[in-house]
Amino acid sequence: MLTAKAKPDEPVQVDTPTSVSQVPIKDAGVAIITLDTAGRVFFDMVGQAKRDSILEFMLGKYRISMDNNQKMQFRLGAMIGVPMAGLPELMNKPGSERKDQPGIPTDSTDNQLADWITSSLYLDQNTPFVVKADRNTKYPKIKKVIDILQKQNINKFSLLTGMETDPRTKK
Repeated sequence: MLTAKAKPDEPVQVDTPTSVSQVPIKDAGVAIITLDTAGRVFFDMVGQAKRDSILEFMLGKYRISMDNNQKMQFRLGAMIGVPMAGLPELMNKPGSERKDQPGIPTDSTDNQLADWITSSLYLDQNTPFVVKADRNTKYPKIKKVIDILQKQNINKFSLLTGMETDPRTKK
């Protein structure tokens, strides 16, 4: 018998563009940066053990505390898209009420996305990164995320797309 974990409610739905590439994403240890149509940025780490470690790193950096229940909610939850100061409050909400998130700050005075990336690399220098953007996200928003990755010396990352039939196989 096969079993699967229930997927937590995502705070944002993203309609990715399609491609014919068929390279699968790993089941654990992958950092996923998601952008919605408005350009809001979300971060997710696949794998509960890494989520715990990254959270501890970020809590220490920002001098924020969370109780064990909040940490458990983070471990089991979906991607996040709030400034660090709002993370404990977000973890107090039921999953169904975590939809309205402003996005992780990416500006030059408060680049928290860079800190999430740094924390991922601190734990594992070989962390694979994936950028997932809605097909209607404006290119400058995507470019900004790519620039943040490159400032962290991450020049190899994947762009997540939906599956499309290879036109060479159509008859």
